[in-house]
This record gives sequence, structure tokens and C-alpha cells, in this order.
Amino acid sequence: MRPVGTVTFLFTDMEGSTRAWEAHPKETHVALQCHDEIVTKAIEANRGTIILERGEGDSIFAVFERASDAVAAACDLQSALSKQKWPPEVPLRVRVAIHTGETGADYRGPHINRAARIRAIGHGEQILVSGVTAGIVRGTLPDGASLIDLGQHRLRDVSDMEHVFQLAHPDLRENFPPLKSLSNFRQNLPVQLTSFIGRRRERKEVGALIGDHRVVTLIGSGGSGKTRLAIQIGADGLEQFPDGVRFVDLAPLNDASLVVDAIASAVGIKLEQGISVIDALVRALTGTKTLIIIDNCEHVTKACAHAVSGLLRAGESVRVLATSREPLGLAGEMTWRVPSLSLPDDATRIEEIGESEAVQLFVDRASAARPGFNLTSAIAQAITDICRTLEGLPLAIELAAARAKVLAPQQIRDRLSDRFRLLTGGLGRHQTLRSTIDWSYDLLSEKERALFRRLCVFAGGFDLPAVQAWRSIGSHRTTRRQIACHGRAIYGRKVALSLARNIAAVRSGTARRSR
Repeated sequence: MRPVGTVTFLFTDMEGSTRAWEAHPKETHVALQCHDEIVTKAIEANRGTIILERGEGDSIFAVFERASDAVAAACDLQSALSKQKWPPEVPLRVRVAIHTGETGADYRGPHINRAARIRAIGHGEQILVSGVTAGIVRGTLPDGASLIDLGQHRLRDVSDMEHVFQLAHPDLRENFPPLKSLSNFRQNLPVQLTSFIGRRRERKEVGALIGDHRVVTLIGSGGSGKTRLAIQIGADGLEQFPDGVRFVDLAPLNDASLVVDAIASAVGIKLEQGISVIDALVRALTGTKTLIIIDNCEHVTKACAHAVSGLLRAGESVRVLATSREPLGLAGEMTWRVPSLSLPDDATRIEEIGESEAVQLFVDRASAARPGFNLTSAIAQAITDICRTLEGLPLAIELAAARAKVLAPQQIRDRLSDRFRLLTGGLGRHQTLRSTIDWSYDLLSEKERALFRRLCVFAGGFDLPAVQAWRSIGSHRTTRRQIACHGRAIYGRKVALSLARNIAAVRSGTARRSR
């Protein structure tokens, strides 16, 4: 029976496995078979249980009832791997992370996430131990083993710092480069208070686009997760941009003339008398490999486009990742629409339902609101219904999950008919679901707002032919321009259409009453 409650997690990962598979698939297959046998033997010999074999990056995830057993297993497997003769084309190097925390039977939650993040900052052949685990095993280490204090480190997607230790042993390599934590990179990425869920395909796809295009813009409606995805992509790319990953938040700006100043502040340049801010930026960035993330461009689009055009003069190695509800409209700009989180579709088994990103997000945020909350067969259908009703929109799901503190999932589902009243409790312009849509509505021109008010006659979503059939809207040309042009992100999502229609209806009603 697999252990639950307070357990110790062991994560392994083969460094450079993707490159090895692409360059030498046959040799890599043989090497990994040997790797699996060695790692499995070490884990089982020390009373561990393998939960996931051959996960992301050919990783292995195991749990132990005792932290000392996990440390012994890590020491044994690294020692055995170091003695194994590997094909010269595949110099197999495995990194290991160990962390202790609580878990339910689904093996999801913040402690599993923390263990994975500790593994991500390590190097091949290295064993990293969290501060919690180090405190438990300090007096029960394997013979000859010791702990090297590597200090406090900021992990990707984890709000608080982690005290990290390295397990040392005479049979193991001891000297490694600095850990690949956020603390050791030039960056100003915002600290995230919640874990990042899913989006593996999206991160890989956008990361590749940044490599091929100098300007990439993530577009999508409010609450679709553009900002969070951009921050995560920035963290993923720290090693590719050694001169810095800089985050610029434009949401607080009311004056478009301050866009360039905001970028300069984030980059940290010193302004000189007689030189314009954009020229100072170009001078500072020329010859560097820098990624600049410009967030929330939609209310200052023209100023952003002008600023980015200037930044591109700094050279080929400077890249820009923007987020907006519409494209910047630059020549050579690559736009990428942020999709909804994956839904369970026709899944009925709890294991299949749990693979949905939307469900994972709901469970993660609900467990933060109500400790001990887990995905069970009794509530799986209700959570599935919630995620489907909200069409995988991250903000809406997070706001709904926050209600798990006082409501059962079945109650949340039943009350979603009045989603504007139920889904509240966010921050800033995302404080409520209605405020998120209001933000988009207020960015529209008066003609576009009038179009929305007329479109509230549709009970559900609508397409261009349906609008053209509504003769009072106007000509074919006007309709196409207002709906299709400029890639307005608020039009791009079914849930946004539905919610915006409701807002338009409310506003129209208010206007009629005022007359």
C-alpha cells in the first residue's frame, strides 16, 4: 500500500535527456533501461515506493515513510550510477531532490511541487535535500555521509525561500556549479504565492517561438492566464538569457508616455543627461542576451509598440515577450493566443479526471482554501461540471475554488448560474469576474461598446454570419471590422462573450432606467 500523510519524496531526473534522445535514440534507450534498473533497485532496497516512472524528462518519483530511507536510497543510486560504464554518446548524469511533507492519495499539492522545484535547480550527479528533510535526517545519515549547507534559495513558482543542502559522500562527486535557483540569475520576476499548474505544451511552444522571433505577444481575454504563463516562461528561460530576464508591469500606468520609463526602471539603466530614455535602453542592452517581458499592454498599445520598436535596435539577442488582449501590430510580431486549461472531456474515472489541468487548478486552489481538500470520487463530477461551466478559464476557476472554504463543490456548481455574484475575491482589476470583463469593456471604443449592447440579444455565443443576419448592426464591412479586426482578445473566448453580453445587457438596462 502506498504511504500517505507525512512522507518523504524523492525526485530524479536525467540531465540533458531530451538532447540525448534526439541525437542518439538507440544508445539512450539502452542507457535508460540500465538507469531504471539501478534506480528501482536502490529505491525498493530502502523500502521506497515508485509513484511515477518515466515522467517528464525521464524522471522518477518515489515516496518513503522514513526520510532516512530516502536519503539512503539517493546515496545508493548515485553511487551505483557513478560506477556504471555508460555509452560515450550518453554520459548519463542524474540529479536527485528529497523533501518531506504531507500528501494525500493523489500525490498532488505544494510539497510535491516544492520537491520538483528543488530538483530543477540541481545539477547532474547532485543530491539536494530540503531544509525540512535535513533537520529530520541529520543524526541518521548513511555512514560517511554529511550535509553541505548551500544556503537559502528562491525556487521557481514557490513563494518562500528554501534552505537547501547537498548530500556529500566519499563515493560521490562533491563540487558543482552554483545552483540554478532564481537567486543566482539576473531577473526581477514577481514572487508567485501559488503553484503553477499545467501548461507544459504551451511553455515549450512559446519558448521555441521566442528562440525564432524577436517579439512574441501572448494574447487572450482577461483571466486567461497570460501574465502567469509569461512569468513561468521567463523563469524557464533564465539560462538562455544570462544577461537578464526583466519583467515590466504596465497595469498601474494611466499615462502612455511613461511606458519607456517603466521599461528602463525594470532593466535598471542609469539615465544620462542629453540622451533619451529609449536611446539609453538601446545602449545598455546592445550586445546582451536579454528577455524583456512587458505585461498588460492593452491599454497603452501604441506606446508599447513604439517602445518595442526602439528596443529591437539593441540587436538580435534582445527578445521581447508581451502580454495583451490585442496584438501590438508590429511588423514581424508573432502573436500566440493563450488557450483555456485542458478539460476532462468525457473522462469518468477519477484518474482521468485528475489529469485535466482545469481540475488540477481547482483542487490545488481549493486545498489552499480548505486544508485537506482532495479530489475524491464523491466530488469529482461536481468539480468537472464547475470547470466545464467556466470553460477552463483560470481566473474563474481560481475564484470558484476559493469558495471551497465554506461551500462544497456541489454547492459551488449549483450557484454558478449567478457567477458574477459568486466569483469574487481576486486582486486589483481581477478582484471579481465582472471587474475583469469591465476592464476589457472599458478599453473598447464607443462604437465597439454600442456593438456589444446590440449583441446582447443573442442567448449564447455568436459568429460573424449570425451578426450579419442582425440587420440593425450595420454593413458587412463595418461588422467584420469591429468583430474581426485587431484581434480583440475579448471576442476570442466563449466565456468572455457570454459574460460581456451579460454586462452589456446590464449597462443597457441601467441606461434605459436613467433616461
